[in-house]
Amino acid sequence: MCTGFIPVHITMQEILKQKNKNKKPKTFGAVNNAYEIYHLVQVAITEDFMLSQDVIKSEKYSEYIRRTKSQLNTLAYNLVVNIIMANVYPNNRTDYEDRVHRQNQAKGLCNAIITIFQLLSREINFNVNRYSYLMKLCDTEYSDIKGWQRVDKRFDKLYNKEGLSLQASATNFANLNNNGNANNNNASNTNIAPAPITRLATPLSSTITKSTRGFVFMPQKYFTFDNKLIVTPVHKKFTRERRKLKAYKRCLERGEVLVSDITLWYKSWKCAILKCGYCRKSVFTIDKYFHAIYDNVIQINNKCFNLR
Repeated sequence: MCTGFIPVHITMQEILKQKNKNKKPKTFGAVNNAYEIYHLVQVAITEDFMLSQDVIKSEKYSEYIRRTKSQLNTLAYNLVVNIIMANVYPNNRTDYEDRVHRQNQAKGLCNAIITIFQLLSREINFNVNRYSYLMKLCDTEYSDIKGWQRVDKRFDKLYNKEGLSLQASATNFANLNNNGNANNNNASNTNIAPAPITRLATPLSSTITKSTRGFVFMPQKYFTFDNKLIVTPVHKKFTRERRKLKAYKRCLERGEVLVSDITLWYKSWKCAILKCGYCRKSVFTIDKYFHAIYDNVIQINNKCFNLR
């Protein structure tokens, strides 16, 4: 009797479906927090902030509690609306400014929700720690929006460049008719001048330059001299190295690092930079700078380091 297994044919689509079932859907943190804040505020309103019926029905606090509920409901609703409206990709400068305005409004609404709960705890003697999770969530939402705005700064640079070309092209379009000729009905076209060449929104990805002038590619500069190709590191590397040496000197004075660690680090940097191209003169200048800073310290520690 032959025993064995029955082969089962499973397609790739079935495997992917099974894999996607276990995956959690990726969602934006700021949007999730806004919905959760709205839900928690609604829970706090429906349970009357866990206050006793005597306080709720008293003439002193009944109107104040009703007004506070209305304010919280409006703030939480506006928070969700502003976050959803801001979560739209800006296609132009106006969209970007509207997005920033919505984000700023959402940050103000987070602070307003926290302030209302604090005022409520002062006016009515109740334990505000019951809603500590809601307070932390508002703080998290505020910091998430700040991080979101930090990432969105790329749009500011992009639309600042495009603003020059868009403004010039809009002016030229107003001075032309449908056929592309001068619009005589426009009062500004009595003595029309040729349309100026507008600036490109983005620079060209590649340009042609003289080999003697050179160009920078990656962290190196390439140019020709005497019909020979010369490769040198960019000047920024040496400027950064000087700043690092100053910073390590301050750490050394505070006792955070040892002289031997700084020397070994400088040796490794020197070997690496010499492999990047022709830069012996610049490295010699950095050597002099290093000895000017650290020679006294090395002599005090009675240690001799050969950096050549």
